[in-house]
Amino acid sequence: MDQPPLSCAILNLTAGIHWASDQTADTVSTEIVIPRWRVDVSEHQVDLKSILEKAGGYAPEAYRFISDGLAHTVASIHGEDRVRNAQGIEDDSLHVSGQELCLGLRDYALRRYGMLARTVLRRWNIHSTEDFGRIVFALVDSGLMRKTEDDVFEDFQGVYDFDEEFVEPAVTTNDHVTPGECA
Repeated sequence: MDQPPLSCAILNLTAGIHWASDQTADTVSTEIVIPRWRVDVSEHQVDLKSILEKAGGYAPEAYRFISDGLAHTVASIHGEDRVRNAQGIEDDSLHVSGQELCLGLRDYALRRYGMLARTVLRRWNIHSTEDFGRIVFALVDSGLMRKTEDDVFEDFQGVYDFDEEFVEPAVTTNDHVTPGECA
């Protein structure tokens, strides 16, 4: 099934935008480096709180994960050398679809967190590929990522089931051990 390209997958692996927010009771204070390629400013202060609210309550770490996973996906599909050679240049041939991004994020999560990937994503309030889409489109709406006219949220719907793709380690019990025996 072919998906339209997702323009927000174009990125510069060496430059970044720093997100900052003031520390108050109503804001989250964090710094996240978002790859910068198709963003027109060199340094851009982003209201992290408004982006977090718009996307639906995901942990700030989720945005960094999407950013890093996007870099992983583009490099996996198009090759690290090709991505490195295109630094700072808009290259539409490096776009990935919403479905490709979801698959790349799955691969990145498993490589980075192993069998704990599901637990980590759940802690960030990410439970489905639709959550990936909400975060991506919040970044698009904030101007940190771009999309084509063909890119829609539905590209992220039902790409895979988290419970099937992120199998957590089984919990073992010692029910068969009687008191006084060693397990």
